[in-house]
Amino acid sequence: MICFFSLFLPACARKKSKLLSCVGGFEQHAHSEVQRAQSLALLREWETTLLDIPFPLGALPLSREHIQESGSSGQNFLAYTVALSAPDLTTFYEQEMERLGWQKMAALPDFETMLIFAKPDRICSISLRAADDESKGKENSLEFTLVVLSIGKKTQALGLAKTPGNYDEELYS
Repeated sequence: MICFFSLFLPACARKKSKLLSCVGGFEQHAHSEVQRAQSLALLREWETTLLDIPFPLGALPLSREHIQESGSSGQNFLAYTVALSAPDLTTFYEQEMERLGWQKMAALPDFETMLIFAKPDRICSISLRAADDESKGKENSLEFTLVVLSIGKKTQALGLAKTPGNYDEELYS
């Protein structure tokens, strides 16, 4: 009789380990859902404060530690990743920024693509770089791009002083 029940013990152990792995998977999924909700809230905050800056669908903001705001000066630096290639993002920003009233000043394609757009009193530089991804090069893997935006007044963003010939001290300190 004891031998008969001992045959079922390994099955019980497997069932318990499956249950524990399901619980662990649920906790990990719940944690990722919390992170996703925080990212979406941060993206909504950006969209409300930067009404004339487009963000592609699927943009995943980096944490607040990677964002710098210089308060009342109006200069912002923010970053996100998105599952689009740099050429696709270049097309997206060229079309959407023009639609929102920005004029393209420069596009510098290289290892890191740099796009510069201007309005009469503001400038926006957009840096696009392929994100480091272990799955890069694997078949059916998504290509992620790191996007860094710098938005500010023309004189701040360019690092120029308000008077010609007077260099911005912050650049050299």
